[in-house]
Amino acid sequence: MIDHDLMNYNLYESADFEYKNVIKNVKKDGSVLENSKEAIDSILNRDEIDKNNLFYSFNMDKNQINKLFEFIINKMTFNDIDFNFFNKFSHDGLVRILNQNECPKNLVFSKELTKIIDETIKFSELKENGVSKMFFLDVSLPKNANQKDVEWIYIMRPYAEDIKKVCEHIKDDLRKNIRYRYPYKIVFSPRKLYICDLLFEQEGIYEYVTLTELENDLIRIDDDVLSMEYPDFLPNYFMHGDQSWLCSIAKSLINIQNWFGKIPKFHLHGSCAKSVYELTKRLEELNENNLIDNHKIDQLILIDRNIDFITPFCTPLTYEGIISEHFKLNVGYIEHIPDEIKRKIVKLSNNDKIFENIRGMHISEIFSHLKKFLADLKNVHEKKKEINSVSEMKNFIQSDLKNYTELSNALNLHLNICEVIINQKTHLELSIYLNVEHNILSNRDYNKSLEYIEELINRQFDLHQILRLVILLSQTNQGIPNSHYLLLSKQILHNFGFDKIVLLSNLEKLGLIQIDNSALKKEDSKNIIKISQQLTSRLKGTKYATIAKKLDIIPGALDPMQLKSSSKSVDISYAFNGNYRPILCQYISQMLDDNPKSNFEEISKLFPGEYDRISTFANSVRNTQLQNRTVLIYFLGGCTYTELAILRKIANQKNYKFLFATTSFLNTEQVIDIIKN
Repeated sequence: MIDHDLMNYNLYESADFEYKNVIKNVKKDGSVLENSKEAIDSILNRDEIDKNNLFYSFNMDKNQINKLFEFIINKMTFNDIDFNFFNKFSHDGLVRILNQNECPKNLVFSKELTKIIDETIKFSELKENGVSKMFFLDVSLPKNANQKDVEWIYIMRPYAEDIKKVCEHIKDDLRKNIRYRYPYKIVFSPRKLYICDLLFEQEGIYEYVTLTELENDLIRIDDDVLSMEYPDFLPNYFMHGDQSWLCSIAKSLINIQNWFGKIPKFHLHGSCAKSVYELTKRLEELNENNLIDNHKIDQLILIDRNIDFITPFCTPLTYEGIISEHFKLNVGYIEHIPDEIKRKIVKLSNNDKIFENIRGMHISEIFSHLKKFLADLKNVHEKKKEINSVSEMKNFIQSDLKNYTELSNALNLHLNICEVIINQKTHLELSIYLNVEHNILSNRDYNKSLEYIEELINRQFDLHQILRLVILLSQTNQGIPNSHYLLLSKQILHNFGFDKIVLLSNLEKLGLIQIDNSALKKEDSKNIIKISQQLTSRLKGTKYATIAKKLDIIPGALDPMQLKSSSKSVDISYAFNGNYRPILCQYISQMLDDNPKSNFEEISKLFPGEYDRISTFANSVRNTQLQNRTVLIYFLGGCTYTELAILRKIANQKNYKFLFATTSFLNTEQVIDIIKN
């Protein structure tokens, strides 16, 4: 009746489940998993374990029991993965660097590393490890000739611009005849490149410095998210072909496998993914392949960002996605805090229980959920009136009062954030803008979309929002006809300044804007009607149209419940008002589908680069029993917060556990500003 291999699985020993009554409400029609989730969740964290009730007290067949057991095993093992290891690894590395010399230290770091250092080590610990003063790299540094025992430590990215700033600081000391007992310590995060040694040699100060590395390739952003926080990777690799950072990505994969075991199955798509995998294999060989086989991650997806340049430029409508667009998030911290929020530092993560519940919701649903939390606050307040003894008062202070304070502060924060978002949205013609965006994604009304973009340019609307539509128009139409793009680019330069020519050129180099010279003939250049007819007929055969059809990214009519993010049957297009299913998310979902009838190979050929599936070793016990349910998705070139929200929905619907790693997080403004520079 029962698969005894499953029964004997050793995770029984560490189970935090009481199996009694697990499937009390389970129907006997084969829908075991669907009907037992709530029952299992309700008995989490109880101590008693009763295996017999699970298997022998119910008249169920082998497949039903195995399916239910598989779900329970997943529940037990998914919580084993703790990403705090990465921050501790960085913390220990920084402490070692600080303690190499017993003396007072002055710490200088670039502004972009501020939040990373905050996540790595507490300010009090810096003091404990000898740091007396801290400075930003961009400011002039106060130097004292009498403090010769002070060690100057610089923490920075391996950027030529920052290295030259350090050189100027050191040269200034030399001109003033200031000498220190210890050489200047230059710490590169996450690694030192060849150019670093070269620049210090060229500046003639190599003898005054020691160069080292702080290996913090990945930073824990949340329970299930790691990031390199290196947004420059996108243009550096996909525009300039710079492979300098591939080694850091490969090292991060080695660290992941050192900690969580050798990953048995790899999915690769794109040239970057393939290069990273090959480099990882070389590093494994140098490490004598000492990775443990007892793994906690079953599959790894390495995927290039250029597979889907469309989604990062779609207007996000999830709560976390909107926050990223409006306030910018840096290592999970809100970077540009409006005065209305009245807090200096705001870190958003699952430690905030309200944020954990609403982060992936559509913005229209947020207020109703905040009202529920307000009701919880009122209940705690009413409970206070019922206290009749000292012991009850003590219990209230130790538990309820603490929860009340945390919930109250979080509720005020999110109400203020929502108020700022709503006020900003009302200043925009959002509904018209979103309608045009939807038409572009659906390959409809090309001429009207073009006219609307021209109107925004001539009104000198926000350039980021204009370029968002231009990029979407280009990506969905396999390029913008040359005559149309010449008109748009001239209008942009006249209205926003001729310095924007560099930005437009870089957008073309990266492939975000493509110019199509094939669709139009010179003699038709003044015949708008004929141009439009040619374009309309051509759109039906574009690669985007094929991808849209194969991956079903443009939904038809949906039931209202399918657009509610809290619904179990939610359609992933909810994040874009039911108008669009992100290409990358749909592609990953197809990638994990083992259906032999799937046309996945045909779909994979529609994207740049090649797809490859590699099994590193066979006959894994966990691989067999859990059916590869824990998947790490590594985005090479960045991802959006909305994509993560959607992938979490897919994971819940398909009973997967998704973990995420990325080179950085993206939004329209950030990508355009990086490319501009």
